[in-house]
Amino acid sequence: MINDHKANIDGLDIHYRITGDIGKQHLVFLHGWAARLDGPLGSDKVILELSKYFYVIAPEHPGLVRSSPPKEIWGLDDYAHALNKLLKPLNLVRPIIMGQSFGGGVATAYAKLYPEEIKLLILVDSITSNRPYNFYQKLKYLWCPLFAFIIKSRWTPLFFKKIWITIALGVPIKMISSSNARDYSIMGEIPTGKNYTLNIDYKTLRMPLLLVWGNRDTWVTPIERAKEIHSEVKNSKLLIFEGPHTVLYQKPKIVIGGILKSLPQNL
Repeated sequence: MINDHKANIDGLDIHYRITGDIGKQHLVFLHGWAARLDGPLGSDKVILELSKYFYVIAPEHPGLVRSSPPKEIWGLDDYAHALNKLLKPLNLVRPIIMGQSFGGGVATAYAKLYPEEIKLLILVDSITSNRPYNFYQKLKYLWCPLFAFIIKSRWTPLFFKKIWITIALGVPIKMISSSNARDYSIMGEIPTGKNYTLNIDYKTLRMPLLLVWGNRDTWVTPIERAKEIHSEVKNSKLLIFEGPHTVLYQKPKIVIGGILKSLPQNL
């Protein structure tokens, strides 16, 4: 059973989910940008599979799924600070932090800012540090200004705004109203904001690093970047699975099974 919770962090309603045996190793799972609660990109099946082996806390990032959008243009460090404020009262015991895609970027920023509070960092098809973009990566955020314009415009029908917000951010359509739709426009400005870039030297991380990638993730978060990081960081492992950027959601049992086999023995 997954239990839903909500906390108010600096005026934002942040939803998070908890499941599993509290006596097991604690694990924080951070979903990707367009994840949903269920369906092909749903985090439910990932959380439930993880809960067989861990006590799982799964926050929903501000502006995504059911959590309130930030009031300012946030960077990854801002998301990491908000995550810390959410986790502090939960009294977790040095959790594993596991992040997929955008969630991996937040997880990495968290590891940089709060290294003493993490036992292991797991990055799954994750945003990586400031490295050269391929052609697709240069194009993939071109939707952002258009999204912000459409959501801000008073001429855009509310139903059309709801469709865009749901597709781009994973927000349940029933949670979008005429009074809050415009608030989501800021999410179109975050991926192109000056603080969105992840700046970190992975060799400085103090905790073990596990990299988990789909072998066909060559455009969104290219597997070449994971291989580069693995070659740079002595205390790291790289797991490669057959699948695309969303392999974790498509094959949760296989991917999580591989992660379990690769955990440090002293964990």
